[in-house]
Amino acid sequence: MTPIVKTTAATLASAIAIFGSGPFTGSTVRWSVPRVCVLALMTAAACGRVGFGDVATPGLDGAIPGSDVGAAQYATPNVVQASVGFEVAAAITVPIAATAEGDTIVVAVAGYFGVTSVSDDASNAYVVAMKQGDPALDTAELWYAQPGQGSATSVTVTMPNANNTVVWVIELANIDPVAPVSATMGAETTTSSAIATAPSLATTIPGTVVIDVGAGGAVFDSLRSGDGFSELEIEYGDVTAYDVTAQPGSYAATWFVSTGGAWSISAAAFAPAPL
Repeated sequence: MTPIVKTTAATLASAIAIFGSGPFTGSTVRWSVPRVCVLALMTAAACGRVGFGDVATPGLDGAIPGSDVGAAQYATPNVVQASVGFEVAAAITVPIAATAEGDTIVVAVAGYFGVTSVSDDASNAYVVAMKQGDPALDTAELWYAQPGQGSATSVTVTMPNANNTVVWVIELANIDPVAPVSATMGAETTTSSAIATAPSLATTIPGTVVIDVGAGGAVFDSLRSGDGFSELEIEYGDVTAYDVTAQPGSYAATWFVSTGGAWSISAAAFAPAPL
């Protein structure tokens, strides 16, 4: 295959001006070998490359346009397990299978009065990612521990007073250990409606896990299909669903509501761990 040397008319004209037109035979320019070699080098320098066709060059981030070379790479998160507990109490303990070290434990809570604290039997530290609602009526909350110490076999949620409360515990693998939560948002209404839609979260990394939890006087009946979410067990008419997203975009779960009333939804996105 003959190498392609790309140049411009201006470059060729400059070379001719430097080396002279040389003897002509028809339309052919004849130069000595040294002059031809220098012209070739000038042509290559002018276009920035000599090669077999176009050659892509890396951008400022080190990535080559149109390829994955130099682009950031991420692990693929997955839901390891999910458990649910519900009762009328000021503290609810949910038994789970022993968690793996480094995994993220997410706790979704739907109930009244608000959550006072979340703990487990492996001494992991929990922080709130998002809470929405009026504690005097109902709240939907998302808490998490990251990175987990491993070997947790139960999670306890404590409230200031006893009432109907549902707790979902979700173990996620391959979540960013430094900045696990990439986005949060809440939504609520005090009017009756036939559907309840979570706030839409925008993601930028494939594999981001979006979790929505809903609570309220409204009875969440079933998850609308086609949104990509997987629903966990419904208790007391309260709900939680998750989506391990395939690509960047905006994601929100929608439920059909069989009994009207106020509702609150909290949403959080958990980012994949960089490789």
